[in-house]
Amino acid sequence: MAGVQDFPMCVNCGEEKGSDEVLLQCTRCKSVKYCSKQCQEAHWMSHKVICKAIRKLESEEEKRCQEACDF
Repeated sequence: MAGVQDFPMCVNCGEEKGSDEVLLQCTRCKSVKYCSKQCQEAHWMSHKVICKAIRKLESEEEKRCQEACDF
C-alpha cells in the first residue's frame, strides 16, 4: 500500500525499532505505525482526518474497479 512507512519508526514519537521488533499499525488505514497503544491514541486526533480520507479514497477506488469488472 502506498504511504505505509518502510522504516521502523513510530510516527508519533519517532522511536525507532529494531528489525525483530514489531510496530503497531493503524488498523483503519494501515498507513502509519506506532511503538505503543499510547502513541497511537495520542496521535489519533491529528491522524483522524487523514485516516478517513485514505479510507474514502480506497473505497472509491474499489468501487471503480468493481464497476470496471462488471462490463
